[in-house]
Amino acid sequence: MINRFPKLFLLFTAVLFIGTVATLKNIGALTADRVSQNVWILLGCELGALLCICLCALREAHLLRRKVLVQNEQLKRQALHDHLTQCYNRRALFSLLGEMELSGSDDWPLGFLMIDLDNFKQINDNFGHAAGDAVLQNVAELLRSAVGETGYLARYGGDEFCVLLPRTSKEQTVAVGETLRQAIESHPQNVTAPESSVPVGMDVTLSIGAIYAENRETTIDHILTAADAAMYQAKQAGKNRVVVGEIRQ
Repeated sequence: MINRFPKLFLLFTAVLFIGTVATLKNIGALTADRVSQNVWILLGCELGALLCICLCALREAHLLRRKVLVQNEQLKRQALHDHLTQCYNRRALFSLLGEMELSGSDDWPLGFLMIDLDNFKQINDNFGHAAGDAVLQNVAELLRSAVGETGYLARYGGDEFCVLLPRTSKEQTVAVGETLRQAIESHPQNVTAPESSVPVGMDVTLSIGAIYAENRETTIDHILTAADAAMYQAKQAGKNRVVVGEIRQ
């Protein structure tokens, strides 16, 4: 209807315009004698109909504008969120870090967590990628709930997540990391093999690299490199733990 409306509007407007002109001519012809009451009624009906069409056109334009705004918001969300977990994606994470990297930002100091699911490959290999996706969704929901309003959760890629914590201390950064680790450790995941209908409970744990940045000269690369190295140390140290790393500039 929205696509056809402009054409219908032009058609009805043209018809009413022609009718109005003809009516005015009739009025002019009758002025010398006496204007018929029916002519005035006809003119009023035509002008009223024209006003209704204009109001309808404005309403349709408003609805179309609102629809476009909703679509733009949906596209914006899709561009910044991971389709599987509905967390922020890497693009959004880099955008947030880029904004905080500015010297005028009031988000400093920053805390940053690099998170990796332990032994996630075994879930995919033994239970299939559908089960792996379900685990990622469940873990993301638990992480999102635990992070709350204190920071931003993003899926970095694969089974890796990141948490950006603005205006936080080193102690708070480590505390958030421990909260996330315990939240996942205390919630075993139920997975089902493709050839079975019986769910199996699996313990899922996290290896977390925690970084604290207070120097405004710290770049995105410095933060990511240090956090990744700390997370790797957590893996090497036995997994299911938080390791605090140091930023080297």
